[in-house]
Amino acid sequence: MKTPPYWLSKKKSRYYADGFIAKTHRDVMQFTMNYSVPREKILANEETFKDIYTWINAVESPKCPSPIDQALARRGGIVSASHCAQCHGTYGAGARYQERVVALSEVGADPVRARDFPVEFVKHLDASWVGQYGQPPIYPALNGYIAPPIRRWAVDG
Repeated sequence: MKTPPYWLSKKKSRYYADGFIAKTHRDVMQFTMNYSVPREKILANEETFKDIYTWINAVESPKCPSPIDQALARRGGIVSASHCAQCHGTYGAGARYQERVVALSEVGADPVRARDFPVEFVKHLDASWVGQYGQPPIYPALNGYIAPPIRRWAVDG
């Protein structure tokens, strides 16, 4: 899986394609884990990870680097409203993003992540310090992927 653009993070309440756990700074911390780093050292840096998490959720999308073809943008908006928005959300006035879970049969993407990330492991993470000992909600066995927001550039209007 690729890291999604940071500016989309603020719209989400869950991380990962399958959205199995509510997002917190601990999701960032887990990527520092390996057997050579003691738990105490990782936890000693928790405030730093809270700062990183805050920064990630504050990043704004970049401005489009070239002029916008307004006629093409209007046509794209019509296509987006009729084909994309129900899963990926809307932008501008009245923006909404509902983190819709799309069934594997509907999305047509590689099902490996959704099928091969065992529910038992999700529950193990939830019960550990990564999952803050069960504090944030988990969503095991969604059997689908969360349609990500798709905003690429910040544009006027």
